[in-house]
Amino acid sequence: MHKFKMICLDIDRTLLNSEHKISPKTKVVIEIVANEKQIPVILVSARMPKGILFLQKELNIEQPIICYSGALVMDEKAEILSNCGIAILDVRQVYKFASEIGAHISLYKDDEWYWQENLLKK
Repeated sequence: MHKFKMICLDIDRTLLNSEHKISPKTKVVIEIVANEKQIPVILVSARMPKGILFLQKELNIEQPIICYSGALVMDEKAEILSNCGIAILDVRQVYKFASEIGAHISLYKDDEWYWQENLLKK
């Protein structure tokens, strides 16, 4: 019996080093934990799914992923387990307010990233 039920890893500045890569030592440890010890290694990030899935493949792990800081959870087959979005009316209010105070805004939707310039085109 393992002391740990799972290991959840943030990506940026945790899993990835200062060169935005997974170090060889980290890969070896994750391989041992995930495949030999059979402890699930879950990747968690504010990133969108496509910003996580390639790292999961690189690590050779098949577990759920947690995206958008928990707003989207997908299983190992990329099927949605949990999805908590923001209503479009609320998004419009936030966008209007951000515009009024001169704040930058960017959004994620359907595995795409929208920022100020391309939000105006939508």
